[in-house]
Amino acid sequence: MLKCSRSRIRNAFTSLSDIFHAILGFIACLVNVLPYGWTVSLIIILIFTVYEALEAETPAESYHDLIEFLVGFALALPLLLSCR
Repeated sequence: MLKCSRSRIRNAFTSLSDIFHAILGFIACLVNVLPYGWTVSLIIILIFTVYEALEAETPAESYHDLIEFLVGFALALPLLLSCR
C-alpha cells in the first residue's frame, strides 16, 4: 500500500527548483497559443522528462518534480482555453 508523505506535501514549492518546475510547466502549456506552439510545448515536455530521468536523485523526488511540472501545466490550461 502506498503511503502519502505528508511532510513532502506541506513542504511543496518551498525551494527555487520546485517553483521553476511549475513555471516551466506553465510555459509549456501557454506556448500552445503561438503558431506551431504545440511543437515547442512537446519539446519542453520531452527535455524535462529526459532531464528528470537522467538526474541522480531518488525516484520519489523525480516523481514529485513531475507533479510540480504538471501543476504548472494545469494552472495554465484555463488561460490557454480562454485565449482560443
